[in-house]
Amino acid sequence: MDAKKIVLEVGEAELHFTVSLDDYNRFVNETMPADKISPSLRFLRRCVDPKDAAALKTFTDQGLTMDIVSALVEEFRPRLEIMAKK
Repeated sequence: MDAKKIVLEVGEAELHFTVSLDDYNRFVNETMPADKISPSLRFLRRCVDPKDAAALKTFTDQGLTMDIVSALVEEFRPRLEIMAKK
């Protein structure tokens, strides 16, 4: 899977990200039950366009890290329905 360019509208700002499968896998591997914020911040900072880094920091400093990372991951991953056959 090639890196995917994603633009999120956060408030009145647009944040531009480039997310690769390696970035996503690293994020998932770093996430632990007792530590979700730090890996999420690192993931967002790795993927954000440098020109949007200051705006991203403004939002993460307001406690919006998990909201932004959730939206980013939802846009990155393909939608797929999986059901177990019985």
